Order: sequence, then C-alpha cells, then structure tokens
Amino acid sequence: SQLPTDTITITMSVSFTLNGRNVTVTNPDPLMTLNEYLRTVAGVTGTKLTCGEGGCGACTVVAQVYDATIGANVTISLNSCLRPLCSVGGMNITTVEGIGSSRTGFHPIQERLADNNGSQCGYCSPGMVMQMYSLLENNSNPSRQDVEDHFDGNICRCTGYRPILDAMKSFCPEGEETQKTCSSRDSCKNKDNHTLNEDGSKSHCCINHAFPDIEELVAPKYPKYQPPQHMAKPVNAPPPHPSSSSSSSITSYASVSASSPVVWVTCSSLPSLATTLAKYSAPEYIVKLVVGNTSVGIYKDDSPNVLIDIHTIPELKATSNTATSVTVGSAVTISDLITKVTGWASSLPNASSYTYLATHLTKVANIQVRNVASWAGNIMLVNLHDDFPSDVCTCLMTFGATLTIMKSSGSTFTVSMTDFLQTDMRGCAILSMTIPLTQQNEQVRTFKVALRHENSHAYINCGLRAVLDSSMKVTSQPTLVYGGLAAKTIRMTQTEKYLIGQQINSVAVLQGALTILKQEALSVLSTVPGKTGYRLSLVASFFYKALLGMLPPGTITPNLLSAAQPYIRPESSGIQSFTTQPSESPVSMPVPKLKSRIQASGELKYATDVAQPAATLHGAIVQSTVACGALASIDPSAALSAPGVVAFFSAKDIPGQNNWGEPIVGQEIFASTTISYFGQAVGMVVADTFRHALDASKLVKVTYNTDGVSPILTISDAITANSFHPESPLMPTGAPIVSGNVDSGFAQSDKLVAGQLYVGGQQHFHMEQHITIATPTESGGLSLRAATQSLATTQQVVASALNMPENLISVETGNIGGSFGSKISSSIPASCAASLAAMSLNVPVRVETTLNQSLELYGKRNPMMVQYQVGVMNDGTLKAMHVVVYTDYGYWYDASPGTVNTFVTTIDNCYYLPNMRVDALACKTNLPANTSMRGPGWVTAVFAMENIMDHVATQLAMNPDTFRQMNFYANGQYTPYGQPIANFNIPRMWSAVQTSSDYKDRLAVVQAYNTANRFTKRGVAISPVKFGIGWGGAQYGVLLNVMPDGTVNISHSGIEIGQGINTKVAQVCAFELGIPLSSVQVLSSSTLTVPNASTTGGSITSCVNSMAMINAAQILNARLAPVKQSIINQNGPNAPPPTWQQIITAAIQQGVDLQAKGWEVPSPPPAGIYNYFSYVTAISEVMIDVLTGEVQILRSDILFDAGISLNPAIDIGQVEGAFVQGCGYYLTEEILYDVTSSNPGALVSNGTWEYKPPSSKDIPIDFRVTLLADSPNPVGVLGAKGSGEPPLAAACTAFLAVKRAVQAARSDIGLQGYFQMDSPATVENIQTKCMPQTSSFPF
Repeated sequence: SQLPTDTITITMSVSFTLNGRNVTVTNPDPLMTLNEYLRTVAGVTGTKLTCGEGGCGACTVVAQVYDATIGANVTISLNSCLRPLCSVGGMNITTVEGIGSSRTGFHPIQERLADNNGSQCGYCSPGMVMQMYSLLENNSNPSRQDVEDHFDGNICRCTGYRPILDAMKSFCPEGEETQKTCSSRDSCKNKDNHTLNEDGSKSHCCINHAFPDIEELVAPKYPKYQPPQHMAKPVNAPPPHPSSSSSSSITSYASVSASSPVVWVTCSSLPSLATTLAKYSAPEYIVKLVVGNTSVGIYKDDSPNVLIDIHTIPELKATSNTATSVTVGSAVTISDLITKVTGWASSLPNASSYTYLATHLTKVANIQVRNVASWAGNIMLVNLHDDFPSDVCTCLMTFGATLTIMKSSGSTFTVSMTDFLQTDMRGCAILSMTIPLTQQNEQVRTFKVALRHENSHAYINCGLRAVLDSSMKVTSQPTLVYGGLAAKTIRMTQTEKYLIGQQINSVAVLQGALTILKQEALSVLSTVPGKTGYRLSLVASFFYKALLGMLPPGTITPNLLSAAQPYIRPESSGIQSFTTQPSESPVSMPVPKLKSRIQASGELKYATDVAQPAATLHGAIVQSTVACGALASIDPSAALSAPGVVAFFSAKDIPGQNNWGEPIVGQEIFASTTISYFGQAVGMVVADTFRHALDASKLVKVTYNTDGVSPILTISDAITANSFHPESPLMPTGAPIVSGNVDSGFAQSDKLVAGQLYVGGQQHFHMEQHITIATPTESGGLSLRAATQSLATTQQVVASALNMPENLISVETGNIGGSFGSKISSSIPASCAASLAAMSLNVPVRVETTLNQSLELYGKRNPMMVQYQVGVMNDGTLKAMHVVVYTDYGYWYDASPGTVNTFVTTIDNCYYLPNMRVDALACKTNLPANTSMRGPGWVTAVFAMENIMDHVATQLAMNPDTFRQMNFYANGQYTPYGQPIANFNIPRMWSAVQTSSDYKDRLAVVQAYNTANRFTKRGVAISPVKFGIGWGGAQYGVLLNVMPDGTVNISHSGIEIGQGINTKVAQVCAFELGIPLSSVQVLSSSTLTVPNASTTGGSITSCVNSMAMINAAQILNARLAPVKQSIINQNGPNAPPPTWQQIITAAIQQGVDLQAKGWEVPSPPPAGIYNYFSYVTAISEVMIDVLTGEVQILRSDILFDAGISLNPAIDIGQVEGAFVQGCGYYLTEEILYDVTSSNPGALVSNGTWEYKPPSSKDIPIDFRVTLLADSPNPVGVLGAKGSGEPPLAAACTAFLAVKRAVQAARSDIGLQGYFQMDSPATVENIQTKCMPQTSSFPF
C-alpha cells in the first residue's frame, strides 16, 4: 500500500570516500546496493557481480568503518552486492582499482597473484585481491594459516585455489618451516633429507627421485611487504555518518513501482528507533531492521517496505561482562562477537567453554558476511522463517542466552531463546543478549555438518551443555539443542531430563538416551522436507560425539579418540613439476598469462564491464513457473507500468526463426505454445536499468494449462513413462558401438558381473553470467559484444532470428569470465533477445542473466544411469562387456548426442576389451536441454569404467590395482571403435606415480590407521585416464598484423575463457617470428577479423589456433625473406644479421604486405576418431568421518601427459583447476529439483545457498602435479597436447578412495563385498553407506 507522504519529507544524503575521493549521493535509492552504484553509476567495474548472494566473493570491497566503541576506524572486507548504498555513510570504500593499476603501479597483491599463476579466467581475481588486502590492512605479518583461513567467502571455478593461496602466502614472514622444506616431508621417499637448495629446488626429494631432470614452479622470493605509496587513501578524515551528528531519524524514499514504495530510515539512537518502530507499526508496513543486510542473499523474496538502519546505534554496539555473565548488543557483528568471545574465553573465570562458541561461529557463512552481519539478525531469520538452520541460534540456545527486547513504546522485556522463536517481533527490536558464564565442571560441545567445509549452511547442527561431576554424572538438567531438524531450533527436553543423574560414560545410559532422542526427533522431523533419514542419523551421531568429547581422554578407548576430537585441517601445500625446452623459448616456458595482472587489478573489461552509451536499455528474461503444460496467455501490462520499463517482447515479436541451438537447432528463444521446463524463457522486459527490468519481469502475468500432468524430472521417471527422444539424424550418437561378439565373450567367461550406477549432473557455475550487448549500426545491422564461445554460430542464429543477412551482424568477444562449455550454446539466447530489442527499439540493449537465472534457464552436465555386465576370466582377463547408458537429455537435444557419442567411445578408458557393446537411450525430461560441460560424456564414462573395474576386482577377490594393470591396452591393439593404440604412456606413468607418491608404503599406513580408528577411516586409490582428442572438422584462423615499430597484433578465432589460449598463441608467434613475447598483443576475437571459425572447446582450440599462427607466421616470414636477404646483401656478409626492426622498416619501404592470415583445417586421423590421446594417472588419499560423512582429501598426486607443454604454468593450472572441479562433481555438487506439489520441477540448487562448488578448503591438503617428461606428441603443435579437460576425470580417485574408506567402515560392522555408491558422494551418501550402528556405539 501507499506509504504516508510524511515519510518522504526528509531526504537523506550519504557521504563516503571511494578510492580516496569524497562522494555524496543525495536521496539514494534504498534498494540500490553498493555494487550497483559502483558498477553503473561510478563506473568502477573492477568489482564484479556473480551471485548477488554474498556466496562467491567476486564483489568484495574493503571498507574502513568508524567504530564508536573503540573511537577509531577499523578495516573490513564486505560483499558489495549485499551492502545497501544508504548504509555506507562515513565509510572509506576501497575497490581493486584503488590499490593499484597498470597506470599507477600494481599493488604487490595484484602482481603476486598474477605472477604465481593464480588468475585464469580472472573474474574472481579482484575479489581475491581485495580479500587479501583486508587481511594485510589488519595484519601486515599474517601467518600462513591466517591466509588459509581468510578465503572462505571467495569462490574460484578455474584454478583449484592452490596458486591463489601460494601467492597470498608470499606475504607471510620469512623463516617459517613450511617455506623451507618440501611439503612431502611426512611421507617423502627420502624424508631424512628434504631441504630446499638455494634455488628452491628439492635436494633429495621423492619427486626428484621418481622424475629426474625435472623443474618446479617455485615462487620468487619477495621483499617484506610495505603498502605502496600510490594506494588510494582518504583525502581527509572520514565524513561523519549521519547518526554521529543527529539524534533524529534520517529518511530516504524510493519508488519501486506505483504501488510499492520503499522507505529507508537511519536511526542514531534508541529513542529514534522506538519512535520509528511506532510510526511504522501498522499491518501494511513490512519493517526490517538492517545491520549488514546479508539476509537478502538467502531470502530474496522478502519484500520489506520500511528498512531501518540501526548499525551505528551506540547502545546496540556495546558489550560488557559481570562476574556471572556477558552482555552483547544486537548490532555487534558476528566477527566482533568471535573476537569478544575468544577474549572472554581466555580472560574470564569459568569461560573456557566459550572457545567452542568462537570456533563454531567461524563456520557461520564467510568472513565478508560475518564482518557486517549481526548475531541478532541471524537469529531473527529463525524467528521469521521455518527453514533457516542457524548455527548462531543453536549455539546461543546451548549456552543459555537470554534476549532483551524493546517494544515501540520504549519498554523492554526479556525472553529465553526458545521463547524468542515464538515471539511476534512486529514493532520490536532485539537490544542485547546475555550469556551466562559456564559453571565449574560444565562442558559444552557444538557440531555442524554441511555439504561443503566452509561457507555452507548446516544440514543440522547441535549443541550440548552439561555439568558433570568427577564420575561423569550429569548433576543438573543439561541443554541439548538441534537446529535444522524441526521448523525452528529446538531443545530435546525429554532427553535432557533423562540424563539428570546419569553417567554419560555408560553404554546403557547412552542407549537409553538415544531411544528417547530418536522419539523426540521423529516427532518433529516431518516438518522439515528432504534428507530426513540422514538428518535423523546425525541426531544420534552428534549426541554420541558430544558425550565422547566430554570424557577425559584417558578414559576413552584409543580407537574412539578420533571421533571424540574435532579434526583440525592443516595448512595446504603443493608441488608442481615439469620440464622445458629452452631451444623453443618462449614456447615451453612457464610464462604467466599475458593479461593476468590487469585481470588482478580489475582493468580487464569483460562484456559485462564494457561502458555503454547513456541510451542503453536493459533486458531481463521472464521465466515460466510451471515445468510442463500449454502456454495460455501472457499479460505484461503490470510490468509495462512499472518504473523505467520501456517494452516487453515475446515469441510473437520475433520476425525470423524462433529457435536456437548448437549443434541441433530447435530450442525456442521464447516459448510460443508449450512450456517444457520450470524457468523456461517466455519473454523479456526491457527497462532503463537492469534492476528495474528484473523487478518488472516478475510482474508479467503468465497463465498455463497444465491439465494436472506431472513433470518428468529424472531418468527413472523417463524410463517409467517411456519418455525418450528419437535418434537425431543431424547428430547421431554413434551407438550402439559393437566390437567382437559380446555373447560369445560372455559364454567364454568364467564369471559374469552385473551392476548399475548413477552419476548426477553438474552445473557450470561460471563466475561471469550470460551477457550480450547489441548495438545498432549505421548500416542497419547490429554489433554484438557477447560472452560466447561460438562467434560464428551466434552470428548465424541471430541473423536467422531477425531474418537478416549475416553480413549485417558482427560478433565480438574478449575475455570470458569462465564457461566450461556453457557458453558454447547457452549464451546464444541472450544474444538473440538483445538483438531483437535493439533492432526493434533502435538503441543499444544489454541482456544478462543473474546466477539464479543462468542455472535455471540452461542445461548442465548430463546425468547418466549406466547398466553393465562384464565377462571375466578367473585370472582377471577381461573378455566382454555390455553397457547400456541412459542419458538425461532434458527436453531437447542440444549437445547431448555428442556427449553420448563421446561416452560410448571412451567407456573403455585404458582397458582392452576384445568384445564390447554399448547401447544408448536418450531420456526426455521436463528439464532444460542439457549441454556440454568440460569433458562431456568422457568424464562420466571414465568414472563408470573405474567403478566397474572395482566391482569386477571385488567379485574376483583380486587386488584392484593388479586387475587394472593386467588389462591395460598395449601399443598396436585397437579400441572397440577402431582406434589404433600408439604411444600408450599409461604403464610407465602408472609405475612412476606410485614410486613418487610412496603408494605401496602408504597403503600399509592407511590399513594400520583404519585398524586403530573406529569412526574415522582412510582410503587411497589410483586410477588411469585416457582422453581422446580429435580435431576432424574443426577450422580456426589467425590474423597477424605487424606495426611499423615491429610490434605485432594478433586476432585469432579462439576465445580466451581462462585456458590461456591468448598466451600460448602469443608464445608461438614470438617463437616463429623470433621476436620478444612483449612485442606481441592479442586482440579480441571477432567475426569481422576471423569469421566462420569453429566453436572454442574440446581441448583443441589452443593447439589448432597455434597451428594457424604458425601458418600465418610462415606466410609472413616468406614475404620477409627477400627483404632480409636484400639487407644482408647491402650490408655485406660480415655485418651483423639485420634486426627485426630493420627488416620491418625495409619491408614497409618496399611495400611488403605485413598482414598475414593463417587458416588451419587439420586433417582427421587416418584411423579411428581421435588424433591422439592424453593420459593421466592419479592417486588420492582421503579421510572420512563415519558418523557424519565428512571427507577430507589428504593428498593427491597427479601425473599428466601434456606432451611438450606450450606453457607448463598454464597447463599445470589447467590440471589443478580441472581436478578440483572434478572433486566437486564427484563429492559436493549436488543438483536438486523440487519434487513437492508446490513447485514441481523448480531448481532448488539455483544459487550459492544450495549449490556448492569446491572451496579453498575442499582441495587436497597435499596437492602435487607433475607433467610427464620425454613425451612429445608427434601430431600436436610443437609436440604439445591439450590440457583443459583430461585431468578432470582423475578426480575419480578421490571418489574411489572414499569408497575404500567406506568399505573399511563397513568391514567393522561385518559388511563385506562390493557395494554401489552413486555420484556425487556427498556427506549424506557417505554416511549412509557407512551405516553407523547407533545400537552398538561403544565407549
């Protein structure tokens, strides 16, 4: 409803500094975030936007904030995507541009991140830089562990984190042991002598023992860090926050729509807060008190119309303590609370248990969020929402906290945490909490399990507080709390009462308590949907762990100690080893990416950063809200009346073909008659700003005729419904693959082994979302700046949609902020939509998707179900295999046929199968059409085959490593699809990686560990990988231009997506022309310079564009040869050879054309479908918690065959990044759809809250990568092999190691033999397969 007019009579101005300059914004928009202001108003685009949820860190900036409690400024990092512009008054805001640039001088953080190869696509780099900057501003001498702990809020999808952490650790003080010794010191083959030589190489390390004559990526030694003088500093003292100079409220107003105004009120005192609460107490006001505003990252549909900023009210920032308790104001941030609690734990009597509170609070969200979010705001989410598993609430309830709450009248009352959750907080505000100091002999334990190790909400959490006497008897009613189990955080009072007077070290007491606890849990569990069995099991696991942890260590059976004591992850480290070819320099040299420094400084302009004319409009996609049915009507009238809205477009407005796709066209740009999946595009709203367009898109009224049809969401659903796509004649899958006679092979076999496994999908989760800017040209066409891997296809599809000739459409792409295959085809709809609006309105139009939309609108890696039967001899010889693969295509083909084709031709992996058949079925579901993702089909095939090999070995009672090795291919054999095997490096790599990793010794160590530990287990596994690379049908080009001063510009047909193609092509150019690498510049790719080229992908683009580069250089060199000879003739035979500059000057004088175009159409292989194979062997060791399913990757050793690497630093980065992405695929990245009746088919894991790519603490603790020496590729460019995809499947070793650990746990309860575990092996799946038996928990 319309707010009273008196609320807008006072306007607000916000004053702050931005990169050292004073800024004042009058009457700011209450809904504008700092990020929106920076990027769209201030033009400071180095600060990125990815998730808008505070979950990725790309938007990180640093703020200097005045803290009245200490009378000084403090420096924090924060998420600019969550911070309201209205709330930055008095702050000094610093963005990545403010600390260094190519013009003012790079900051050491920017330099070191780039020089240590910590920036691939670069989209996350500014956020990484600013997060480290905040650490150094607070601590110029951080420990290496400080650095390790500081990046829980920053996601990198490319690098695997290792080089980022190494770069940041270079700021740590010199002299620490971890900088002087080999990180393999605990298991080094020569562990008695592992010091580093002066040059940084290992003197007698196990790595050198296994791979002689090998080099390593050793970080350069840096001087002690001193903040650069050129950094942006405030020009004067910070402008005062409005609250510091006035006791009255200050108000700002914004109109979101004619009927939805929003008011911002900044309160400076408790009286003004009470007055404001009273003013807006009527039911039509939805009031939200703001400290950090971080809840908008989770609950985006909450729509308050009154926002009250309380973050500087002095009373709410205060803390105090007495002899019996501590009191904390409600505006104290979680970070400050951690600091306070840590101090109290060491300084106050009977407060040692506060250590557990502080430790648990560090697991809440991430540093950027904790820096601004208040503890009170966190528990308010539990009050308001039934699905928020607050760790803060669980901890405070466990510690017996009480809350003081103020009413709008100014009066106060006190409630317990339990009562607070049922309190109507309308017109009220939390003032403070009081936590009692723990009593003598009182112990506290808290727990949390999440899908990822950091920055991940709990499945459930738990806290237990109890007073124990010397006999371990509970002397009074304890407090037992669970969050995430019921609708609200809850105390288990029946179990608490049972424990009074009981000895907790009694098995009988434990079982009695578990019986009651299970009954209590069951009574509330049904109110929380999803994963109920796992949550119920965790209830018992947490309780048992709490009791174990409270027992004196000497009274616990030794094999239970690891369950009683929380695992503390040590600092991670890595070794990277390779060889070079100095004669080919700069080729084969570990050169940092050419643009890595300007990526780290935020100067590199991605499509989303490009400055736009003032007339530019913005488009936002309107999405369907059902998964299947007929599209009945679309009414955009409400949207068209919203502020800033200019137009609405739907299928009827498209003048040409309403479809897109690569390689099979058929998906509609906007749905015309039929809805095929939840979130499908049905139209687009165009407005003056993206936020206006996005808000208005939700006002478009769409009706559907669903006729009660239930959507098909899984492969099992499709099989049941007989829902399959017919074979596409445009792109057949190639199945069935038939080799030999499978039936005969089965008949000859001693044993038949059959099974089934399921491999889930994976979301691309690229940091830069889909974006196109379409600009009308004077010729009546369009110029597109698009984030796409497919320039030519984008040009063709846009021209078709607009019914225009292709020569009127040009497409340009610079660097892309990640893709992993998504921007092969899924980028095209945004280009079509932007082009449609730009041509219709004759103005530039920018269309982009949010992260939520990117995940909802477009396909993912295909889920697959694999059924298999294998025939084998008793001696382990494989005879035959039949595989049937069911692939979830989604509602249309897209690239799925190609994915399946790859699967059926790679399921053999590294093993010879004389008789094999592979059948494939294409499941049609009500989901987006799944598409290519890094190693499509092949990654799943390797995973399937490695699980099959484990299954067969188990049935034979044979060592799985021996079984694998005896079935390896041999040179001269043929694959089932007729590919000859040559240069098969797996046998020597298999042996080498075992030697370098001390594999056999570690197997014994793992076995001994498992014998000695009941509830933590370890596993170690080795696996080989064969990756076929074929470039038949590909075509790429390079345009080479030489300037009069001898410098060179290159435009090639590949797209830089983080894989380093620009750097590799430039290295080849420098090598072929004999010029310095610094003389070569790589420009954006465009259909105007190199048209008609193939899509970037398949791990071939860097190599084939380098071939085209060689072609162009040879053409140019041939033209320059006579010029060079003429100079030699003129100067005489004894004169020095002419320089490059002399040759170019003479060539220009002689009218020689200094532009050359290379075009490469590589020949297909003479036999089979692949030109060559890349190989990987890897070993991973893991540790699991049997009671919770949590897993740590302790160590991974990867040996990768890159041929003669064009750039070892880039290729090692590809190995590490792909491996960690694979760990996410196999362990944490779970895709969830709503299967309830409310929103069937809606993607639940549509953002950072539910979808969890690996974080920096999910990588191997000990991470080693070696590039195989002496392995030139006879058909690769300069002997090189592709590196972008092959290492990803090696991460299946982490999965297989988890299975080994699970098997060890199952053996303890008498379960032997093979068991199937589907992927991903989430904490839930791991714990479920471990099958912890609560009825036999020991002490």
